[in-house]
Amino acid sequence: MPSPPPSSFDPDYIPETPTRRLFRRMREEPLIPLGLVLTVSALIGAGRALRANDHQRANIMFRRRVYAQGFTLLCVCAGGLYWSKDRERRQQFDRLERERVAADKRERWLAELQARDDEEKKAKGRVGLLKEKRRQREEVIREKIREEERVERERAVERELNGDIGSREPRKGEDGYENFVQKAAKLVWTGGDK
Repeated sequence: MPSPPPSSFDPDYIPETPTRRLFRRMREEPLIPLGLVLTVSALIGAGRALRANDHQRANIMFRRRVYAQGFTLLCVCAGGLYWSKDRERRQQFDRLERERVAADKRERWLAELQARDDEEKKAKGRVGLLKEKRRQREEVIREKIREEERVERERAVERELNGDIGSREPRKGEDGYENFVQKAAKLVWTGGDK
């Protein structure tokens, strides 16, 4: 009886290699390899007989070769008929196995695409958060600048009201500050001489 093909759910099932397939086929149909061995041995015997110049033995060996080839051909035909349903099931199993492998490959590919998409969304989310934080920091800085400008204007208004217009500190580039720095540098450079 032909054995059923292994289940795809079998954890210890290993896909068939060409060598395994050859040995499996030899176990399933042992008469075909026997016919091949008989044919080859008849050919070798005929070659030896021809070298020994024994024409009668060579003719016998050629007849044996024909019988062996006929036996092999008969075994191939009988085996083909006997194992045809099993071969159909094996082909169906191999086709299903290829489809399963293709579906598994497609699922892994889709999972990888989904993972990349999720990673990209997370990255965009992080970029969005960073942009929002930056915008908030810039807004805080603008508020501080506005507050400092408002305070400076209020101080300037108070100084004007108090009449302390000239009491503010000179800024760089204004006469008082620049002249004082220049004079101090000259004094240090010249050693106190004018």
